[in-house]
Amino acid sequence: MVTRTTPEIDWSTFPDSDGEPMAETSANAIQMVDLQWMLQTLFDLQGRLGTTTVGGNQFVYYNRYNGRDNISPDVYVIFDRTPPAPPSWKTWVQGKFPDIVFEITSSSTRAQDLSEAPRGKRTLYAELGAKEYYIYDPQQETEPPFLGFESRGGRMEPLPALSSGGVMSLSLGAELRPVAMGQTEWRPAGTWLRVIDPRTNKPIALTDELYRDFAVEHNARVEAERARVEAERARVEAERARGARRGDAPGPVTTAGPGGLTGVAPVRAAPQFKARPGWYRARPRIAPIA
Repeated sequence: MVTRTTPEIDWSTFPDSDGEPMAETSANAIQMVDLQWMLQTLFDLQGRLGTTTVGGNQFVYYNRYNGRDNISPDVYVIFDRTPPAPPSWKTWVQGKFPDIVFEITSSSTRAQDLSEAPRGKRTLYAELGAKEYYIYDPQQETEPPFLGFESRGGRMEPLPALSSGGVMSLSLGAELRPVAMGQTEWRPAGTWLRVIDPRTNKPIALTDELYRDFAVEHNARVEAERARVEAERARVEAERARGARRGDAPGPVTTAGPGGLTGVAPVRAAPQFKARPGWYRARPRIAPIA
């Protein structure tokens, strides 16, 4: 058996990573990725994607003289900063601490996430300048699973819950709401934190939902084209049969398909699409909110 030891971190270099996993559970990792996507889409809708940085799972250093003074929000938002996020965030270089921070919590981390002790996250985020702080438990192991806070008088004070179970973020200009969802190829069934589109009051579509909708629309077009081709083929065969009964010489038949097509060459339909897990890269362009 080979024993490997993890080298000690030299905090004086302000490293970009400590080699630890992104999240302690797959549910936490899925929620982190989904939340960043939805926030970026929201800012695209609002016309401020180019001036807002969304990141997560990165060291945020807040003391230029000691690299051990750092914190790593699961997801964060920084206004008035051009994306993308740097590998690590240094407040004395970038000029500010993140404006909004999210912790994807669990029963093992909730106490620290809610702590108002001197080094507790609720206290530290307020002292460092965050305007809003949200805690969400996607595994529903803690009660309540979703809490929101805003900075008032140097403290993180609770935000009121809406009748929907969500919380309205004034900084985002949108509601954050836990939504029950069925199982998909990308995520298990459960209740997931969603960003609500202020135009429609519906959750902003996730990447696999966009792909699913595209696949449904594409497959409908394929089926419509297949039906059109079959109908045209049947019409041509019927016309040939009538010509044979009249004794007409066989020959090519002119069809009346789109574009004045001649003959009966079949139109090849595009293949059926099926959503695959992990499809989340391409971003459709969305018109800004007026």
